[in-house]
Amino acid sequence: MEALHGIKVLDLTRLLPSNFCTLLLADYGADVLKIEDTDRGDYGRWHPPVSGPKAPIFSALTATRRA
Repeated sequence: MEALHGIKVLDLTRLLPSNFCTLLLADYGADVLKIEDTDRGDYGRWHPPVSGPKAPIFSALTATRRA
């Protein structure tokens, strides 16, 4: 069983260190819900270099789950 199974985390942040932190929480089993600014989104999405709709740093450090 994962250490944080059953814990829910609401991520309202938009800077790089917070993405890494919530990634670690998700790795330990927490259910992370990330809510972004509707105008620009997370800063990591458009931090250079950008390849396609989002920057690679965003993909690497943001805990995402595809349903």
